[in-house]
Amino acid sequence: PTASKILIADAGGKVDAWLTGGSLISKTVLTSASANYQTPAGCTRILVQVQGAGGGGGGATAAGSACSVGGGGGSGGYAEKVFAVTASTNYAYTCGAGGTGGLAANGTGGTGTASTFVGPTTVTANGGLGGVGGTSGTTILSTLGGAGAGVSTLGDLNTTGSPGMYALRLTGLLGVSGHGGTSEFGGGGNSRNTAGV
Repeated sequence: PTASKILIADAGGKVDAWLTGGSLISKTVLTSASANYQTPAGCTRILVQVQGAGGGGGGATAAGSACSVGGGGGSGGYAEKVFAVTASTNYAYTCGAGGTGGLAANGTGGTGTASTFVGPTTVTANGGLGGVGGTSGTTILSTLGGAGAGVSTLGDLNTTGSPGMYALRLTGLLGVSGHGGTSEFGGGGNSRNTAGV
């Protein structure tokens, strides 16, 4: 690799070509739920990185000397793609919303929604599934985390999400909830090991 070159791959993941020439004009992080991205003046290609939203953690409820813990939500999928674009032109995108936490009565967390970028094709990174809610009790019990998102679509690189961590109840007084699944941009939400929501 040399300066001013970007490696791209074909749909099967095989190295396709080196993009030569040009220079990096800008880097923009898009966070609006739904909006347009306008390419800078003089821009002919963009690299988009799309991250789907994660699922919510499972709900939990307990009473007296009983313990309940919920599994962590799965992470969203990831995709990236190099687009040939027209300068000073709007391209639509959406940023997925994280899944809601499960209801206290052992509810499963909500599924995260997909993130998209609409260029010549629409790149989609799917949302992760919610963690399973934990039942209240005093004996050892594990509760599943949510599944990671299904594989992303129409990127040069498409990945799935990672599953959320399972929760573990050890006794009626001791347990730990599951943390969220990891994504391309870092770890998921931390688990709890103290009472609360």
